[in-house]
Amino acid sequence: MSDEAIEEEVTQTPEHDADSPWYSDMGLDDSSIGYLQKKGWENPKAMFDSYRNLEKLKGAPEDRLLTLPEEQLPENMGDIWNRLGRPENVDGYEVDLPDGVSVNPARMDAMRKVAHEGGVSKATFAKMAKVDAEYYAQEQKAYEEQLQSELKSQEVELKNEWGSRYDESVFMAQKGMREMGLTDDQKESLQIGLGYDGMMKFFHKVAMAMGEGAFVEGEKKSDFGMTPEMARHEMDNLLSRAGNDPAVRAQWQKKAGPDYSRYKQLMAIRHGS
Repeated sequence: MSDEAIEEEVTQTPEHDADSPWYSDMGLDDSSIGYLQKKGWENPKAMFDSYRNLEKLKGAPEDRLLTLPEEQLPENMGDIWNRLGRPENVDGYEVDLPDGVSVNPARMDAMRKVAHEGGVSKATFAKMAKVDAEYYAQEQKAYEEQLQSELKSQEVELKNEWGSRYDESVFMAQKGMREMGLTDDQKESLQIGLGYDGMMKFFHKVAMAMGEGAFVEGEKKSDFGMTPEMARHEMDNLLSRAGNDPAVRAQWQKKAGPDYSRYKQLMAIRHGS
């Protein structure tokens, strides 16, 4: 039966007392009569129009309609969230990350837990997790670049401070680290905390305090805490400077000056005198 036919039928009400409501002879109980009075339908056509408009307003079959609870609390929203795309459990949340982008497993597990408790759908979580991972990767990259720049600057400053004894001092500091048995991760942590210059100075002092004999067994040790091989290395550096720097070269010609005096000291160490 068409809507027009139904409408025509429901408007043909049986005859009844004109002073009585249109529904008085329909055999309705008090509850139904109260419902009609509350709705304010003046005749069957008004009731029919109301129902038809309701269907248009819903715009979807019954199985696709949701009814929100009066109190929208997590314990009341579970079924609704599931119908809107929330997975059954946290393991249902998947993330498709670009090449080269990784995530911290513990961080991702925490995000999955919060997302499930908050009713987040699988599709929404995937987008949020991807943005979070990419943002974190960019932040990490920027941090690493800044850290390397700072460490490089500290290395240059340390070279200027130690001057001609830079290589010798670094050699001693590295031996100090090896003697302490530091792992690469521990060295990295110290370097971040103390800076490159601070770490090298610290372990140089450690090495000098312990004495070269604590690091090199079977090698001859001088009063200057250096092996003959270390002395030879620094002598080569001083000779190189003398060849490139006229001011240093002038010290050799005069046989006087800090670089020339240092060279003589190293020569004594080299020959064990």
